[in-house]
Amino acid sequence: MLLGACKSSLLETTPYDRIGEEQMWQTQDQAILGVNAIYNNLRDENVYREYYMLDCLSPYAYGYDRFEQEMAGTTTTLSNTYANKWRELYKGVQRANDALAHLPNMAAVEETLKQRLIGEARFLRALHYFNLLDFYGGVPLYEEPVLYNEALKPRNTVEEVRAFIANDLTEAINVLPESYGASEFGRATKGAAIALRGKLALYAEDWEAAAADFKTVMDMGYSLHPKYNELFRAETERNAEVIFSIQNVPVQ
Repeated sequence: MLLGACKSSLLETTPYDRIGEEQMWQTQDQAILGVNAIYNNLRDENVYREYYMLDCLSPYAYGYDRFEQEMAGTTTTLSNTYANKWRELYKGVQRANDALAHLPNMAAVEETLKQRLIGEARFLRALHYFNLLDFYGGVPLYEEPVLYNEALKPRNTVEEVRAFIANDLTEAINVLPESYGASEFGRATKGAAIALRGKLALYAEDWEAAAADFKTVMDMGYSLHPKYNELFRAETERNAEVIFSIQNVPVQ
């Protein structure tokens, strides 16, 4: 009979290519990175990266590649398209919930920054839920991080989801700044949260609430850019018409 043994300390379990779960949410830099990860989810093709292709569901456009055909229901993979969108939007919700579960107790984060990051996470969670509501109607509401095999909640009603989003946005409005420095451009602002709350009311046909929020945004200094085609150029992307935009680094 052969026997073997080794020291348990010889087994290194800390990953080298990423921050392990037990090492995360310890420092101020990690708090910023954790919230940045929610923004990063917006760039997924099933969230906003290929959002323009949804025009193919309208009378205004038609395409012939894989995505447009799936969205139009002309291939057998239609269910995969909507399942992928569901999955990616809830990934953003999970990341936001993870941030909101840890940020309040992080003593290493300066309090003003902490409140701002909490506001950003609430805005981003509301934005993901807004898109879930828009595509699927009433969806399950998760306010805390959950293991994938425990994500078995039934759907909430449309009214419950809408109220949840409105509450997140109101909380975000209370702590988000109106603007950032150039290096922080693209982060959620007070104006972005008010505008999204107005859009939520607009979709619910609550005309008075929508008008009030949109008027508030108009009075914050936003204005239409004089040349529409310049809205799509990198050199003029930071113009006074932009309320919230998803940032991308160009491929070299």
